[in-house]
Amino acid sequence: MELRFVLNRPRSSQNIGAAARALANTGAGSLWVIEPLGFDRAQAAKLAAGADDMLDHMRVVRTLDEALAIAWTW
Repeated sequence: MELRFVLNRPRSSQNIGAAARALANTGAGSLWVIEPLGFDRAQAAKLAAGADDMLDHMRVVRTLDEALAIAWTW
């Protein structure tokens, strides 16, 4: 099972970028974001510092339940 890092309604695109960078550097898991407020990809990319792939693959969902739901694959 993959580890998910969930940001709940982050107010700053830079915070999303910083989280993406930290996850990309550690390979710790995937980034899930619940309703980012005014998300600006360019601003996030500035702090992502090369973790564009993590930003490209982050999951954006509407609720905490969605972010925490377990996707079973058998």
